[in-house]
Amino acid sequence: MQVMRVLLGPSGCAWDRAQSASSLAPYLLEETYEVLDAIDQGDPRSLCEELGDLLFQVVFQTELAAQEGRFVMRDVIGGIHDKLVRRHPHVFADVDAKDVDAAIRSWEQAKAEERRGRDPLEGVPKQLPALLRAVRVEEKLRAVADARWTLTPAQRAARIPESLATFMPEASASADESAEAIEARAGELLLDTALLVASRGIDPESALRKALERWSATAQNAAPGPQARSS
Repeated sequence: MQVMRVLLGPSGCAWDRAQSASSLAPYLLEETYEVLDAIDQGDPRSLCEELGDLLFQVVFQTELAAQEGRFVMRDVIGGIHDKLVRRHPHVFADVDAKDVDAAIRSWEQAKAEERRGRDPLEGVPKQLPALLRAVRVEEKLRAVADARWTLTPAQRAARIPESLATFMPEASASADESAEAIEARAGELLLDTALLVASRGIDPESALRKALERWSATAQNAAPGPQARSS
């Protein structure tokens, strides 16, 4: 925090002083993805470094807010401290939760009490990657037991073949649907697939990212080397 104050001070860095919460948003996202890369690599030194870069973004945003009189670091840390205590009544109060499932139910119940009467989808950022957002939206709807918008894994699985058939060559050759209708079907197919994957306890965002890594590595290994020049 002291270094950040110097950077933003009268004799500090011109670039840092020109920034705002909005201008820093792309860097916050980039640093988050670099942390994810370090986790996937399983390299503790890289993870330590990337977490430091991400922490710097938190410090930067907080000090900018402090200069504008909106909040300070004590408010940021105090807020998450109080939330963790409130949402762990099975640790800090007398609620009984002896296994993971019970702990999750306790957390969700505490969160529901905080948000009683509010939009159940509040707190799911629209900027989340679509696969992750799909999972979080369904979690929120299940937490309020709204069966109108949630399906069982079997119901999800049953919908996929019908949606998939829309994209087979024989279907596309005779289809008279608009581009918007076909895109809507594609969205439903992706949504059902993502939520079916999530029902198995697998993060679809992570699963797809790892599949892309395997695919990329396979393609790189299979790529021909440079051609020898003929004389």
